Amino acid sequence: MALTKVQGLGLGSLDDNITFSTAGKGVHLGVTSATASNLIDDYEEGTFTPTFSGGYSSISYNTQVGFYTKIGNTVRAYFQIGLNSATAGGTIVIVSGLPFTSLNNNDVYVTASHYVASGANPNSDAVKPLVFPNTNAVYMYYQGTTGVSQLVGTNLGTSLIILATVIYETAS
Repeated sequence: MALTKVQGLGLGSLDDNITFSTAGKGVHLGVTSATASNLIDDYEEGTFTPTFSGGYSSISYNTQVGFYTKIGNTVRAYFQIGLNSATAGGTIVIVSGLPFTSLNNNDVYVTASHYVASGANPNSDAVKPLVFPNTNAVYMYYQGTTGVSQLVGTNLGTSLIILATVIYETAS
């Protein structure tokens, strides 16, 4: 049985999902009249495959998994990426494949929570992953004693696993 009309002060229970007859509809939460700022009209869950697009070549992965939830314009993405073997290079380590492009706003740079399991320098606490505006990638930086610099493949080595969570905004 589909819900076609709701009357009264509230709903006791539903026996089915609520599905709108056309796309682009949503639910207004926490208000008694329709306001755009309280409209939830986009929810999505899924998977993605993170890849190294910088820092390494001749890559063989042992782990590449990613999950995300998107509510409105906010994306929460979790990933694990690990190398079986690779050639480390002198360019910045970039993990690409985030499910949505970040908001194109030069005032917003997003950091991620992370863990890097590696026998190479720098230690995990000094790694600073960033998502720049208008990208679908995480760029790795290093907080050293003299400031922040790009983290390159030769710094991390080729035996590593990166676990990360990133929360960012998207325009889509």
